[in-house]
Amino acid sequence: MLSFHRLYIVKLWRFDVAHHKILGKDYTTPDLVAKVTGQAKYAEDFRAEGMVFAKLLLSPMPHARITRI
Repeated sequence: MLSFHRLYIVKLWRFDVAHHKILGKDYTTPDLVAKVTGQAKYAEDFRAEGMVFAKLLLSPMPHARITRI
């Protein structure tokens, strides 16, 4: 006899498998080659004119104040 938890997992697994059309089949994403070769563009790769950058400076001592850089 299955416990409630195991029965829930079995039902959940059957539900997920039934609704996935590509499960168990070969599937290639359209951008696979670009990602593997490093040609894909991510948000970090874009630069705008006048863009500024910042870095968070933390104190090495707890509760200390940073008075100068």
